Amino acid sequence: VGVASIKRTPHHTHTHKVALLVRVCCFLLVFLCNAVMWSTFTKALNRCSSTIEATATNTSTNFFATAVFGKALFGETLSLEWWMGSLLILFGLLCIHHGARGSVTNGNTKSQDEATDERKNQ
Repeated sequence: VGVASIKRTPHHTHTHKVALLVRVCCFLLVFLCNAVMWSTFTKALNRCSSTIEATATNTSTNFFATAVFGKALFGETLSLEWWMGSLLILFGLLCIHHGARGSVTNGNTKSQDEATDERKNQ
């Protein structure tokens, strides 16, 4: 008896349809998630003081969201090296945010309030 002679049962057809529906839903979710990511990234570019700040925030958020959803949906376990690398990314992000608070004028680092006051006085 060959493979071609095996008849499809109603159960097999139903399972195939469900699997196809799940694949289509996952495919659409990829586009939805990317649209949300690009929308929030564009808003971040408008609100952040520099593009590197928005990019670093977006990248670190993607790392941590991937970890959370990977664990919740697929039961993934992440190594200590992954967590240490993620913490280094977070530390770098904090350094970028801290550095973005000041502005460099004439080689001196000033806070945004000091720089604003100086511009008003000129």
